Amino acid sequence: EPIVPANGDPQPRGGYIERDIMAHEGGVYCVATSPTDAFLVSGGADGKVIQWRSDGGKMREWTEAGRDILGVAVSS
Repeated sequence: EPIVPANGDPQPRGGYIERDIMAHEGGVYCVATSPTDAFLVSGGADGKVIQWRSDGGKMREWTEAGRDILGVAVSS
């Protein structure tokens, strides 16, 4: 379950910021990496799922959800 303060922006649970990627309108609720670390996938409050290269470049975007994306997964 996302941690959402009064202003509506989700907050990280811990760790550190390795790279800022500004693409979602609103918070990012979930991230999953590929088994080979070649790419990652993020889901957010804007209803988008975005696939990213490991260097931060966008590979693909899905926008059909129409609601918050609360979980993503990658399989081999």
